[in-house]
Amino acid sequence: MAALLLRVGVSTHGLSFEVQQRLWDDILGRLHGPMTSRLFLQPGLAFLVALFKEYPPAQHTGSFTVEDVHASISSAASGANQ
Repeated sequence: MAALLLRVGVSTHGLSFEVQQRLWDDILGRLHGPMTSRLFLQPGLAFLVALFKEYPPAQHTGSFTVEDVHASISSAASGANQ
């Protein structure tokens, strides 16, 4: 939906140098300030939650090795191909 709205906005109003400069200033301007830690903390925690939801910690499943991850990925890939 966001991509569609972006495309409509660009086709309607154009994408000038001033707009590009404002966009990048707004994005990079947020690297400094009170919410800086959230920029890194939120995606990092989301990654960890997703990882442990897909692959439970070792104390619950026994051993947790690279082979376990490879087998899980292989079984998921073979299930998607069927």
